[in-house]
Amino acid sequence: MEKYKDIHRLSPPIRLKINRVGVKDVKKQITREFNGNLEILNVKINAYIDIPATLKGAHISRNLEAINEIIEETIKGKTTSIEDFCVDLAKKLLEKHEYASNSEVTVEAEYPVEKNTPATNLPTQQMYIIHAGALVWKEKEKVEVKKWIGIETEGLTVCPCAQELVKNYVKQKLLNMNLRENLVNTIVEAIPIASHLQRGKALLLVYVQEHEKIDLKDLIEIVESSFSSPIFDLLKRPDEQQLLINAYKNPKFAEDVVRTMLKNFLEKYGNKLSDNTLLIAQQESYESIHGHNVYAERVLTLKELKEEVDG
Repeated sequence: MEKYKDIHRLSPPIRLKINRVGVKDVKKQITREFNGNLEILNVKINAYIDIPATLKGAHISRNLEAINEIIEETIKGKTTSIEDFCVDLAKKLLEKHEYASNSEVTVEAEYPVEKNTPATNLPTQQMYIIHAGALVWKEKEKVEVKKWIGIETEGLTVCPCAQELVKNYVKQKLLNMNLRENLVNTIVEAIPIASHLQRGKALLLVYVQEHEKIDLKDLIEIVESSFSSPIFDLLKRPDEQQLLINAYKNPKFAEDVVRTMLKNFLEKYGNKLSDNTLLIAQQESYESIHGHNVYAERVLTLKELKEEVDG
């Protein structure tokens, strides 16, 4: 006679399949090896499996067991990839839940990177958000895998439309001062023209095959260079001046940031990944002269990106 009755395995009164059941926002530390150095990351983990209509509930404690076991293996094996950590955990979930047909794991982590200010070259630390995950499912006798990695960061955008309005205003003012038109054109091209600028948040997610690799530092560079200018926690006055000059020389809509992210990614990884690689590029601008935000997004495969850029 069993000591405890397994309520989870009883038939439910409402026989419906559940697509996701598991644990959410589990806070842990994982170890990552990068260029021979060990990085300790504080992460939030979501770990789910599906259950059939014949099962009342999932054995949730197995999810926590799986997380602890994979973290222990990570410490010993020194994983180099957050998305591969997700794959290993998703596979472990399927092993522990024999009744499940698929599992999903997502991880979010803050990622610090040292960078230098634009004029004084002072060292400062910037924080980025890593988004990683894996979907594992059973197909006949095989286990199929899809994984993803992404970077979320903030930067500055300068409105091109408002800048053009101010440029025309400045031109007319200078012409009214009886300056020659060619001199006026030279002046307005040489000096930064005012516009409204806004801090914005960009996200690039890349869905790849299990064997494919993407460098986090590459993603940070791809996303951050898509803004009018990156932002810095530390700015001395020469840095602030240089940042603003750089930003006003590079005005961009939210749509431009999305397009630039995709173009940058194509140039870096276009020949390194399979054509069915899925890309999700998003930009949200926190508007400074409006009561609303502006949002832009594109979802497409690497093959579609190549075709559109070429044609």
